[in-house]
Amino acid sequence: MKKYMAVALASILLLMFGCSSAGSNYFPMSIGDYWVYRTNFGPKLVVKVVRKEKVKDYDSYAIESYVDVEGEDMPVRSNEDYYTKTDQGILKVKRVVTSDKAEIYFDPPETFLRETLIPGKKWQWKGKQGNVEAEFSCEVVGREKVHLMGRDFDCIKITREGSPVDRKELKYQIIRWYAPGIGIVREVSVENGLAPDETIKTVTSVFELMDYRVR
Repeated sequence: MKKYMAVALASILLLMFGCSSAGSNYFPMSIGDYWVYRTNFGPKLVVKVVRKEKVKDYDSYAIESYVDVEGEDMPVRSNEDYYTKTDQGILKVKRVVTSDKAEIYFDPPETFLRETLIPGKKWQWKGKQGNVEAEFSCEVVGREKVHLMGRDFDCIKITREGSPVDRKELKYQIIRWYAPGIGIVREVSVENGLAPDETIKTVTSVFELMDYRVR
C-alpha cells in the first residue's frame, strides 16, 4: 500500500493542472485557491496555492499537494511545485519535496501547458528534472462532459505520455479533464514503477474533484 501510494502521489503532483484553447484560463492560480480530490486508493488529495515566490528569473506560484493517510503508519506526503505564466503558456520551474527539502529544478523549464490549445494540438518537452533526463508528449484530444459533484463540467481532454530517457520501460500515460476557470476535475494515470525487488509494477490511479474554491 505504501509504495503504491508513493507512486500515485508522484503522478498527480507532476500533473496537477491543465490547458485549453486559452491555457491560462484552465490554470487558476490565486493564493488561497484549493482543490480536493477523492482517489481510488483511499485518502483524499488536497491541492493549494500557497504563495508567490521568485524562482531564478521567474515570478512563480507555489502549489502544495498532499495526502494525509488516516490510520496508516506514514507521514503526510507533500510537495510544492512552482509554476509561472508566460505568453506561450504555463511553465513548471521547480519542485520541492517538503519532507527532506530537496529542490528539483527543471532545465529547461518544463512546457506544462500551451497558451493556445485546440483539439488535435500536440507539444513535446525534453530536459532534466533534477538529475533525471526525461521526455514527454501531450495532445489535446477534444471536449467531453464529466459528471461530478452533481453537475456536468464541460471539459477539455488532454493525454500525456512520457518516461525517463534512460529507462523507457518506466513509462506513464495520463488522461486529464479540465474545466474552464476551475482546473483539473478528473485524472486517470497508468504508471510503470519499480517495486523494492526491482520488478516493474503497473499502478492505475484515479482522481476526481469533490470540493474546490477558485477566486
